[in-house]
Amino acid sequence: MTCTTYPGVLTICRADDRFLRKEVRYCPMDMCKTEMAVRYEAYYGVTAMCCKCGDAWTDGELHERPFARGWRKQAVKEHRRVWDRASHGKPPTFEELFPEFTEDEQGAELVVELPSFDSEVAS
Repeated sequence: MTCTTYPGVLTICRADDRFLRKEVRYCPMDMCKTEMAVRYEAYYGVTAMCCKCGDAWTDGELHERPFARGWRKQAVKEHRRVWDRASHGKPPTFEELFPEFTEDEQGAELVVELPSFDSEVAS
């Protein structure tokens, strides 16, 4: 987690750039595949930021657009900056996003057994 503090005023915390990825995805606004900076976070949805039109989505929901002149040009510029910080690669795994759920207090790896749906169907 990265925190920025403005002394006596405000502290802003956000996910670090470890889970930023460069991806090519379909943009419904541009109606084509385009470059997107995608941020994966543990307790929030996946946020995709289009570097062509400036729109952004979290879990498929379009972010609110500001009522201001020139917002799209500014958003594209910001999304390009995020794109430059992002890395190529696969999306993070569950263990990377939630390290606190994969080890117990002594550091031993936890094994979570999921219920088998096949046994329920058979009975």
